[in-house]
Amino acid sequence: MADQQSIRLGCEVERLVTAPYAPSLQDLQGLVQTTTSNSIRLWAFHKPCQIGALVDVLVDGLSRSRFALPLLRTFGECVVCT
Repeated sequence: MADQQSIRLGCEVERLVTAPYAPSLQDLQGLVQTTTSNSIRLWAFHKPCQIGALVDVLVDGLSRSRFALPLLRTFGECVVCT
């Protein structure tokens, strides 16, 4: 069963991966800072189809957002261990 953190994370990731424009990563960064690694793993377990799309958004954001690299690191550390 999903916890509140993983549900909020899922909603934010859904917003990012379906945005018709280059989205801001600031809200995701703030959310990740208050989310446990277990909740990130739980999100990844329940939404594996969003992982690749999120990676695409984050890689695209490397040239325009200071949040992209830390987010890639955080998700990489949490999801790889799943």
